[in-house]
Amino acid sequence: MRANDNIQRQLVECLRPHNYFYVRKRGENAPRPGMRMIDAARAGQLVLAYLCGEPTKSKTNSNDIFGDLYEEAFNPHAVTPEVIIAAHECYSVIERRRKEILAWQASVTRNSFEESWLIEGHFHLLFVIGELMRRASIPLSETTIAISLIEKASSILRTFVERNQKVANYRLFRLARSREEILKIIDNSSKPDEANPVQIELFQHLGSA
Repeated sequence: MRANDNIQRQLVECLRPHNYFYVRKRGENAPRPGMRMIDAARAGQLVLAYLCGEPTKSKTNSNDIFGDLYEEAFNPHAVTPEVIIAAHECYSVIERRRKEILAWQASVTRNSFEESWLIEGHFHLLFVIGELMRRASIPLSETTIAISLIEKASSILRTFVERNQKVANYRLFRLARSREEILKIIDNSSKPDEANPVQIELFQHLGSA
């Protein structure tokens, strides 16, 4: 079983000092109270989007995390406990916002919230954050910076959604072309004539830390 692979066992041990319990098997409980839980399957999805830059696979091929996508999602030469923590913490912020939007929609029984795209585009948002960090040569293990880029990444995805208004969000974020279109928007948002806004934001953040 994949749950017993070396990389899975190593993640359990390496995440424990950070007060995270990595759940390899269904029904496992943390060895001590107060530990934060990270499910292995969800970790694989987050790594695919954040580290590997494959948000569509993360969203539509989740059943393959421990199958055909396993070597990519859990590459021992790239995946570290710190990257998983950063992806998990950043996604937790995104997920809280997503739940707020879902609750809002349920309360008013209509679909007109400005950022309703987040319901379907949560993994793509994490992907954009990772891409912005890669382009600025910021380690993906930098949790605080990842979280600080949520608004910048959201702006990029809003542009993507606005350009595809005729496509329902449910379908839009499942299209294979979504990744490439988003990358083009990022390219245009960081051209030299715009003074590389992403890099400036990041280095200002580092300087004030």
